[in-house]
Amino acid sequence: MDFYGFKKDPFETNDDISMYYLSSVHKPVLARLYKSVYEDGIDVILGDDGTGKTITAKKLISELKKTKAIYLSYVDHSFEDILQTLVKEITGKDIEGSKTNLISEIENYTRDNRLIVIIDNIQEASLNTIENIRILDEIKNIKLVLIGNEAFEKILRLSSMRQLSTRVRNFLFLKNMNKKETKKYIDTKLYSAGGNISISKGTYKIVYEITKGNPYNINLLMEEALYLASLKKKKKIKPKIIKKAAKNLGFKVKKKIGILGTLIIIILIAILGLFAYYSGLFEFNLTENEKETLNQKENVGKQPALEEKLQIENNEKQKIQEEPKEQIKQKEPKYVEAKINVSLLNIREKPDTNSRILAVVPKGYKVKIIEEGQNGWVKVIYYSKSQGREIIGWVNKKYLSLIGNSNG
Repeated sequence: MDFYGFKKDPFETNDDISMYYLSSVHKPVLARLYKSVYEDGIDVILGDDGTGKTITAKKLISELKKTKAIYLSYVDHSFEDILQTLVKEITGKDIEGSKTNLISEIENYTRDNRLIVIIDNIQEASLNTIENIRILDEIKNIKLVLIGNEAFEKILRLSSMRQLSTRVRNFLFLKNMNKKETKKYIDTKLYSAGGNISISKGTYKIVYEITKGNPYNINLLMEEALYLASLKKKKKIKPKIIKKAAKNLGFKVKKKIGILGTLIIIILIAILGLFAYYSGLFEFNLTENEKETLNQKENVGKQPALEEKLQIENNEKQKIQEEPKEQIKQKEPKYVEAKINVSLLNIREKPDTNSRILAVVPKGYKVKIIEEGQNGWVKVIYYSKSQGREIIGWVNKKYLSLIGNSNG
């Protein structure tokens, strides 16, 4: 990004709170969190992937000067693991022990201190762990904030989660930004980063149409667009560059026919309408004898044409049967379809349980297996409706049920 003279990357997706944009969507959520810090009950932040849940929580923590706040991003932890992490954050020591002993350590701290516990990506936890998390809310002076996506919202509706869901004081929802906010988001990010760059008027509209106002997707798209523009030594971002960036990232771009295309379609429809009208009028005015003569003329030559068509089809069938096996192999399906057979499955950036999570997919959703890896890992394609694009990542094959082959 040196080409533009930025002080920092304006669209880096690392939850840098110095680049936090307080949109009309995020402002009321953050305000409610500030107010509820010293209130009883659990706060739940819900929203699609990429709507800014994590950075909003981290912004809250940065503003809490006198109150200790602990942020946990859930990654395959048990409830005991969560307790151990909290104890270490409080005491600075690795203390092992029973669940009862760990809770006692936490209670010793909260007897005289307020503690904010924020658990992100809670939808990835087991149902047993989620149910046990309510125990933290029973400890005096603890404020619990849970962050999840639509999958966690469904989990809270389960009858087994009634004891947890009844403790929720505030449900806070984050959604995508509108077109106006999308423009402000881009402009604010660029202004904060400094540098020399401009955005053409039509670019904002294209960005919104592609990303649907999702902050994470805007960051991805603009980051790629800036890179492509720098390769061409351009300091103005235009729709053409945005569309190229979208294609590189796998976003779906709507093709517009434009004013000229619309006029051509209207003219063609009008011509067809007139043709149909006058054809009907002409046929209506024919006598019965004239109609019969016309039908006979139309049928002339149809029989030979039919025989010729059948002969061509027979030749094609014979040609296919005579194709060598090597050529047939080339026409085999390019991927295998599979369904997720666990309640929630993490799609990761690399074939490693410590790798970054790209998406969390509920049971029953379909993916396409495109590559076999080592130790049971497979590379898959998953279309995320919330992100409006295909996500390519890695999962373990044991969590998939094969459906069959497909030609893509």
